[in-house]
Amino acid sequence: VEPGKRQRLVYISGELNRPGAIELMTQDRVSISKIIAMAGGLTRTASPKKTMIRRINSKGIETSISFIDLNRILSGKAKDVELGEGDVVVIPSDQLKGFMQSVSTSAVSTGIWILGTL
Repeated sequence: VEPGKRQRLVYISGELNRPGAIELMTQDRVSISKIIAMAGGLTRTASPKKTMIRRINSKGIETSISFIDLNRILSGKAKDVELGEGDVVVIPSDQLKGFMQSVSTSAVSTGIWILGTL
């Protein structure tokens, strides 16, 4: 960052492989599909149908909240959403997917342990 110049960031959190902040260096806006790609894509337990976008102005005040179906955007069935400085994207987890993943991991671990003791 140049001295005297503040960073312009878009934030992405939740069920992503690399959540964090994306700096807008050469443009004022970035599409949600691009920041998903920059964040390494969605995790297996992501629930993209319930993605939340929080719009926050330069004074740190939330101006709006909206929910989108990210699946429709990523599949090309809906228009990509443009994000600007201060916007926050939250991709929630699907609790059932998380539960099923932990059950299957436990089952595999238990199966390996049982086989190892025979």
